[in-house]
Amino acid sequence: MTAHRQKHGYSTFKAVSLELHGHKLDDDEQEKTPSDYGMTNNNTNSLLVEIGDEVLRQKQVAGMPRCSSLSGTSTINANGSTTTTTNNNCNTSSSVSSSSLIAHGEIPLKLRINGDANSILTFGLAPTQQFRILIQKFHNRPRSPSTTPENPADCKFEFDGELLNPLATPKDEDLEGGEMIDVTTAVKATTKKKKKQQQVNGLRRNAARSSTRSLPAYNDNDDDDDCQVVRQIITVQTLRNNSKAGKPKRFRLYSTDTFEKLKEGYVKFYKKKGCRNVKFYFKNSLIVDINKTLAEAGVVNMDSICAIENGKKYVAI
Repeated sequence: MTAHRQKHGYSTFKAVSLELHGHKLDDDEQEKTPSDYGMTNNNTNSLLVEIGDEVLRQKQVAGMPRCSSLSGTSTINANGSTTTTTNNNCNTSSSVSSSSLIAHGEIPLKLRINGDANSILTFGLAPTQQFRILIQKFHNRPRSPSTTPENPADCKFEFDGELLNPLATPKDEDLEGGEMIDVTTAVKATTKKKKKQQQVNGLRRNAARSSTRSLPAYNDNDDDDDCQVVRQIITVQTLRNNSKAGKPKRFRLYSTDTFEKLKEGYVKFYKKKGCRNVKFYFKNSLIVDINKTLAEAGVVNMDSICAIENGKKYVAI
């Protein structure tokens, strides 16, 4: 202690302390000799003694937040999840678990529960791993004691409006990370199914009215067509850049939607892959007027449309 003060010019009033293996030596221990701790000239038995500045230590302790002001502490669990513990005057605590950490080589995928923007979890999945692993991570995630686990049989996973194939991979779906997958639990599924059935029933009623409605009398001065086209929900498959390999990207649209809307959705989906512009070919014919509706072009449910990006050459199928 004296040698240290003389070396650094400390006065005898400078408060310093000795630490051995992180343990502060008290006055009785400071009276001991190095040999009492097994210190010899042999480097294999040497011990590290740290000299701490007590004044600096007290300033650091004073600047640390008190227990009652801590908003939470995070702990990484053995399964890779992060547990946040919230303190309230150091007497009570509750745990809230976040999503798993993203491991090296994995891409982040978001799971939105029952369409709630405040209930989004992010999990990591390798591009070649099957989605069933992602589903297992969702069901095995840490929960607070008050949360009731979902029944896996009652949960439905959807991506882009279609059921997620558990045996498919992110690479099969052209996912690059950050995409949103909707999870519907049992309660929400019942409500959503009922609402969807109501929509289908409404479309059927409209179709029935249109088919039984009397046509207006012919008028030479009337250039408007008073007949209404029934709007239907259809699925359109797009084949990217003459590629026959891989799974076609599907879009759910109304039959009365235009090719302009299909173009907006397509460019947005493939923007990360370098798509800036796209032209569509249906039955080997270029769609020149993108304001034409799918119904006007004769597109029906599950029809395939060739998408040629960035001015590439189209090859007839």
